[in-house]
Amino acid sequence: MEAPPSLSFGTGSYDIEYTSKIDWFGTVRSRIGFVPAERLLIYATGGLAYGEVKTNITNSEVFSTGLSRLWLGNNSDIRVGWTAGGGLEYAFPGNWTLRGEYLYVDLGGSGTTATFQGTDPVQSQIRYNASRENRFSIARAALSYKF
Repeated sequence: MEAPPSLSFGTGSYDIEYTSKIDWFGTVRSRIGFVPAERLLIYATGGLAYGEVKTNITNSEVFSTGLSRLWLGNNSDIRVGWTAGGGLEYAFPGNWTLRGEYLYVDLGGSGTTATFQGTDPVQSQIRYNASRENRFSIARAALSYKF
C-alpha cells in the first residue's frame, strides 16, 4: 500500500479494512480409488474449481480538527483454479452409501484498489491496493440412496 503524503492535520484515527469472500464455488472432478475391503472405497479426487470472489477495501481517516478522508474499492470476479482431495465411501446393503471427503481448493489471487471519495486533487492521486490468495479447505460427509 502507498502511504499518504506526510501532512499534519492534528491527532486522529485511521481505520483500514480489507475483506474477501467467496459467494459460491463449484468443482468438476474425477476420482480414482481402490477397494481394500468389501463395500469400502478409498479414493483420491481432483480437477477444476471455479467460484465468485468479492474483495473490498475501506480506508477512513478522521482527525481531531474535524477533517475526514475516505478511500473505497471493491471488485467481484469469477476465478478458476484447481482442487484436490480424497475420501472414503462405504456401501451399506440396501443401496445406501456413506461418504466422508476432504477437498483443498485454490482459486488463485484476487484484489482491488481503493480510490479517494472526494474532490481533493492531491488525495485523488493516492491509491490503496490489496490482494489475497483464495485458498480454502472443505470437509464434508454425505449419506446417499442409489436408485
